Amino acid sequence: MFIYKKLKASDANTIAFEAHKEYNIDKDNTASLGVSLLDSSYSSASRDTYSLFDINNHKQYFQLDHLFYKDAFFNYGNLIGGIDYNNQEKRLYDKATIISLSQKTFGSGVQKGTFLFNNNYKDDSLGNLYSKNDILSDYPQDKERVFYLAPVKGFKYVDLTRDPNTGEPVVNAATSYNNLKLDDSLYINPVEYISCSFARNTTLNCTEVDLTNGYVKAPNSNNYNFGNEDFTITFYYKSLAVSTPKYIIAKSKTTTVVEYPESNLDGSLKNTHGSASLLQPKEVDAGKAFPFEVIINDNRRLEFRRSDQDTLSFITGSNGAIVNNTLQHVACVRSGSNLKLYINGVQNGANQSDNTNLCQNKADLFIGTDPTISSSKLDNTEDQQISQLMIWNKALSTTEIANVSESIEGSPYVGNIFYENGIATLTSPKVNDGTLTSLQDTTDNIILSSTPHIQGDGTTVVLPQPTFSGSLTFTSSRETLDQLNGSQIFDLLSFNSTYVSASLTGTAISLVSKPYALIDDYIINTIQSETFDTYDTYNELNTIVDAIPGGIGTGSGDRGTDGDSITTTEDIATAFEGVFLAENQTVTESINVLFISNSQELVTENFPDTDTQITDTVFAFGTADFTGTGGEGFDLINDGGEYISADSINKSILLVSGNNDNGGYFQGQLRRNGGSGALTVTNENYNTVPFTAVQNLDNSTPRVVPDGLSAGNTFETSTDSIDFTESTTVRVEATGSITNILGYPDFGAGAVFAARVRKETSGGNNSTVWQIGGQSLNIGTDTSVTIQNLIDNTDSAGFQNISVSAGDKLTLEVKLSTVNNNWTNFSYDLSTIKLRIIGVAGSELSEGFKNKVTLQHTLGNIKPQSIYKYRLNGIRTRLTPGQNAGLAPWGSGNTNLGLSKDINNDDVGVRVTVFQGDTRVTSSLFPSSSGTTSEDFSFDHPTDTNTDDLRLFIYPGISSTFTPVFSGKTQGFALEDDFIITELSGSNVVTLNENLSNHFTASENISSQIIFTDTSNFINSYYSTTNPANILGFVGNDPKKVLVDNTYFTTSSLTSTASLERGNFISGSASIDITGTKGLYKVEAVTLGTSYYPGTQTQTAIGENQKLRIQTKKNGALQDTKYIQGNTNSQNAFQAEADKLNLGLLTNTDNVSFEFTVVDSDNNIDKVTKNQGFNIQEIQLSKLTSSNEVTQVNGDSFPTNLDALYFSSSHLNTGNASIPFTTGQVTASIASISADGLTITLDNDLFITSSLTDALFHVSGAENGPFIISASYQLPTTVVGTDKEYQIEELSSNTNEGDPGAGTGFGTKINLNTTVLQESFQDTNTTITNDITYRNTNIFGIAATNTIKFFVSGVASPLYPDGAVTASLNYTQSINTNVTMSAISGSNISSGDTFTVGEFAPFTGYASDTLGITSSHNDDPHAPTGPLYTLGKQDIPVVERTSDGHIKVNQTLFITASSEATGSSDSSSFTPGDFSFTPENPIAATNVTSDMLGGTFNFTDLGSNISSEYQITAINGSEITLENLDGGSDAIQTVNESNLNNTPEVTVNFSTIVANEFTIQYKNSHLIFENEFHCTVDEDEYNFSLNPTARKNKDINKGDLANFATGSNFKPYVTTVGLYNEAGELLVVGKFGQPIRMSDETDTTFVVRYDT
Repeated sequence: MFIYKKLKASDANTIAFEAHKEYNIDKDNTASLGVSLLDSSYSSASRDTYSLFDINNHKQYFQLDHLFYKDAFFNYGNLIGGIDYNNQEKRLYDKATIISLSQKTFGSGVQKGTFLFNNNYKDDSLGNLYSKNDILSDYPQDKERVFYLAPVKGFKYVDLTRDPNTGEPVVNAATSYNNLKLDDSLYINPVEYISCSFARNTTLNCTEVDLTNGYVKAPNSNNYNFGNEDFTITFYYKSLAVSTPKYIIAKSKTTTVVEYPESNLDGSLKNTHGSASLLQPKEVDAGKAFPFEVIINDNRRLEFRRSDQDTLSFITGSNGAIVNNTLQHVACVRSGSNLKLYINGVQNGANQSDNTNLCQNKADLFIGTDPTISSSKLDNTEDQQISQLMIWNKALSTTEIANVSESIEGSPYVGNIFYENGIATLTSPKVNDGTLTSLQDTTDNIILSSTPHIQGDGTTVVLPQPTFSGSLTFTSSRETLDQLNGSQIFDLLSFNSTYVSASLTGTAISLVSKPYALIDDYIINTIQSETFDTYDTYNELNTIVDAIPGGIGTGSGDRGTDGDSITTTEDIATAFEGVFLAENQTVTESINVLFISNSQELVTENFPDTDTQITDTVFAFGTADFTGTGGEGFDLINDGGEYISADSINKSILLVSGNNDNGGYFQGQLRRNGGSGALTVTNENYNTVPFTAVQNLDNSTPRVVPDGLSAGNTFETSTDSIDFTESTTVRVEATGSITNILGYPDFGAGAVFAARVRKETSGGNNSTVWQIGGQSLNIGTDTSVTIQNLIDNTDSAGFQNISVSAGDKLTLEVKLSTVNNNWTNFSYDLSTIKLRIIGVAGSELSEGFKNKVTLQHTLGNIKPQSIYKYRLNGIRTRLTPGQNAGLAPWGSGNTNLGLSKDINNDDVGVRVTVFQGDTRVTSSLFPSSSGTTSEDFSFDHPTDTNTDDLRLFIYPGISSTFTPVFSGKTQGFALEDDFIITELSGSNVVTLNENLSNHFTASENISSQIIFTDTSNFINSYYSTTNPANILGFVGNDPKKVLVDNTYFTTSSLTSTASLERGNFISGSASIDITGTKGLYKVEAVTLGTSYYPGTQTQTAIGENQKLRIQTKKNGALQDTKYIQGNTNSQNAFQAEADKLNLGLLTNTDNVSFEFTVVDSDNNIDKVTKNQGFNIQEIQLSKLTSSNEVTQVNGDSFPTNLDALYFSSSHLNTGNASIPFTTGQVTASIASISADGLTITLDNDLFITSSLTDALFHVSGAENGPFIISASYQLPTTVVGTDKEYQIEELSSNTNEGDPGAGTGFGTKINLNTTVLQESFQDTNTTITNDITYRNTNIFGIAATNTIKFFVSGVASPLYPDGAVTASLNYTQSINTNVTMSAISGSNISSGDTFTVGEFAPFTGYASDTLGITSSHNDDPHAPTGPLYTLGKQDIPVVERTSDGHIKVNQTLFITASSEATGSSDSSSFTPGDFSFTPENPIAATNVTSDMLGGTFNFTDLGSNISSEYQITAINGSEITLENLDGGSDAIQTVNESNLNNTPEVTVNFSTIVANEFTIQYKNSHLIFENEFHCTVDEDEYNFSLNPTARKNKDINKGDLANFATGSNFKPYVTTVGLYNEAGELLVVGKFGQPIRMSDETDTTFVVRYDT
């Protein structure tokens, strides 16, 4: 029972196909489908200032431009949406409608050609949108527009006060536009704007260029330098007053050149001093000819003209055609020899002839100015505006001009669609404004916030009244924090025990300097001098590295037939030396190609004894009627077949068909010729059915041939005879000739030759019944005679009817009659004479020759360019004696059967004919005159390109025709041997006469070929003749059958050559002779690469399954072997310390060498192929000798105070006497320490190396005394806060033993953290008290620690800056000391004088409320924080008089000495200050919505009391920016003194954006995957129900089945199939339409399909 069954990989299949779902969208379902539509626009403001209420969607416009449009010609690498300049027009003006589809609807992309917006704008499958009502061919193409000055991006330069790229304000902004830009055409022509300005044309909804004070210039270009070509100029034009002549556009008069300095005759430059214009652009005359000028002429009419050197042609518009201050579209057309003008898409006036010829020039293109050479063309500008200027390189039709005028930008396209991004845009000025939305007027109220105001401080008048006076202080009581004696201090004492020892006697502390000190333990490197011999450049490596041809131990190696296989070296990046195989081995051997063809026996028929009917063989009896094109047509018999009974000896097939053309029946038999292996075909048998249906001559019933008589039996010798068993009349035919008649001497000239048939009756009567003869022979002259010459006058036809009775016998005799008429035997040859029975008597006797026996074989599926070999062996027209029995009909014993003559006395044989289609391709006749000889038919047929069926026909025939002939009854032929058809076609298997050598199968065979010496016999019209052919392998491991890389076809043998390339062994060596002093040598590095090093070198990698063996030798003796894996970039074989090889002591007579050899995974020498090899990157040897330098392993520095090192050597013996190791315990004196402290130099050389023991060891560093005597302790209480004053009192007495002398004694320091508070010095045995007051120096009041230090003071040193001891080691410093630490702080209650109640409150109703005190402190020593003491004169509010007469104030004072103080009671009066108000703009407001932007409201300003109309120009959250439309201040005041919290409500008039109705239709492109799972249930699975109702107790956890479920007829049914993942989670459920019963006898497969 299975619950889950794991599916195999083969059970699952996934098929992907693309689906297209159609979507129909309107404004009601955009949200549910994730579709968004918005109208966006450009803003010149900085993007950082875009409002949160970005109602104009500036951000979205910027994003659209950045992703799809910006600098589309040059920035295509950073844009998305595809690149197709020629087909997709991408021009983004200052507004765009954006339609963004959700990817859940468009899938992998919108299907091209399916997008439709508003049932109008559709896509053209190339990424453009256009109106479905437009005909695209009615518009000119973008590539025909050779100049285009819209300008599309002119809107960016309308506001010159902002940077068009960043939107930031421009300092000192220009008032006009001057810049070099590119035009808007595909030809990206440069244009220069000179003092121009831009404005938005509301009619066109795009930008126009104002040429009032400036002009536009473009350099000469062949794009618009028209000669006799057609062209068109179109533009929108407006002028305030068409009152003066104006140049609108002209390519004439002036060209720009750059002058270069001239040369003197000697080649030097002429003096150019003062010629500042050289190498600067300069305008010069361009000549008389010009291709076009468009002007307002002196008559105030529009004029279009062009000129060659001699002729001026022009056309002038009608009077008033150009209207003042009116935007009009103008088109100027040159078409053939005509000039035309169009105004607003309508032709103005008639055509005018253009009689100019060559109008081309080098003039620049000028727009808005007279191009005449002048000092400044700005003087020639006039009031005029132009937009959408286009020059086309063809004459536009009237329809095209109308469309260009109406479309504004000259294109049918109004926007784009980016299929894969689901973005559609409307960008054309014609449709990009308000497409999706419209404005609706409305009102709403907002509440303005209160504007700011402040009130002045006012004026207070104070009347002081004195009360008391006295001397006061303000401090807390002193607090003792620490109090320590000498014993307590000793417990806290801290000192460096390495240098100093300490002891306590009573309360006296003694400090003693140690004689020496162990400073620290150090792990040092071995003490040795190590030098390196390093070879790590090509120049260095090349001196020691050599290539070994053929590899180690092979001498020059097996270099192949061509001798080119050698190993060589090369320089790799000047850093490495490469060793590689320069050439592969080339091995050749001569071979003999038997054939190259694909041979298969399509038909093999050997006629086994199991064949009992024609359908058992590959043949059929005949075919349908057939007419060939080989020259003769004939009917082939179409016989059916059925099995009939036969005797015990032979089996026959009787084949019967309908009536033939002559009214009789025809029949055929398939007979066995004495067993298997042969096929005999005969005609029908007389004794089966009547031969003919006609009556005899006497109208009697047709007779049958007597039993035993076979038509076609022949008489050939005098012994031939036929016995008759019943009476009949037979017809006998005589054919043939007698040859080689040899006479005797007694034959006379009158001798007569004759042949006769004699009849012997049953009674013994023997008589001649037919004699053929009567010819006189001239013996010796006539040696042959034909039967025709022997026929007598009474039977000239050569036939004779002979009556016989039962028991009669007919015999043939041939005799010679002498002159005396005696019959005489003589010598003759009757091999060709035949007498045969051809039928029974009567008119129908010839009917025996109305039978045709034909075999047919058809071969289909014929291949072109192939050869079909037919082999039909063992064709017999007659049978030899001993074979005849199998051909005798029905066991009658008659032995005469075969082919002989036909009814026309022609020799009948077996003809074999082959047809392809309707064409006979061969035919061969095997005549019966050949006797019993077995003949073979062999034919090879090449098919060329013909693939029609091949058909083989075998039938009785004669030499004069290819058609089958009628043959006599029982005549037939035999096929005794095999019938084989072999197909030969092209093959990629070359068959050889002998085995190809095993070189070609070896693993190192790189590439091998067969080189054909002659390909002339190749069938090459269809197959390859490529020479040579690359060998791919052998077929079935047969070395005589070679698989090549092309298909060839030849059946001829040819001598050829087999050639192969194979790899060779490679090795390299490096040899180093030791020079210099002796030492212990070690191999530190042999760095090699077995991969390709990037660069231009030849050497490539060896295989990953190969290795590079490195053998190290000393003086030729192998020391070590290592390996590096193939395809390794770089590896040091001696990288690990354990891998480094110690070579021992070497001198200058020794040699170290390395041998590098490529080996296989089993470490056997292996071959590589051409260019494979390795590179040697570095070889390094180290040499060790003795040294006096010591360094630490970790690279740290040593302390400078070390004097000696103590350690044990790691060496147990001295090693080589020539260079002994240091052994035993070592005390090494330090001579010096380097300035950086990293290296110690010892007094003597040592030699301690890692060659025998560990490379690292420990040493102890010591410093010799005397040392500084120093100790310190910290006071337990920390200093916290900054509001207290601390005091330390420290008492110490100095007792010296072994006084170091004057100027050196006992010093004391008191520190707060690192700050020295106080220090003292005792040179003699005295007692000193250190008393210091201080404050916490940390301005944040962080806790600080007091430290008291004791030390010997004197000469300074780096370790103790306060002094060092230089006296003897027996110096002792004794100290008797104690210390007290206390603190005080400020207070708000006075100390000192006290005051009575009367002194505190001398006035009725008035008590003292101010204390005036002058502090005794003028400064504060407690730096660096702020003052701790109260300084100077202070007036402090009094809180109260304490019960004991002290004064309590409202703040803490810190005065430690008596200070004069007075009290007073103040009375005062206060005058309030004035109000001041601040108008605001922007101002905060509530109930503001984004739709209110641009709205207006009326408001009376509470500061000016003036009512004005205000417009909301910006909204930022709840803040609005206002503009006073009546010219007053934009800032408003909403409060005054009478209403300081006023929040007025105003009514805003504004327009809201209302969505228009729209529709969108499109189809998406979406990949759908059909998943199919085959769930196979074996017969022994899932045959147990898990349904709880099948349990007795209805519980699935209980195993007892209900009674109904225990019978053999109970089978579970399946209703559901589930697919689960590895975690057992159900993923797919499939339910059947009806339950399916499970079977325990057969497997069941459920196919589950679902789409994703």
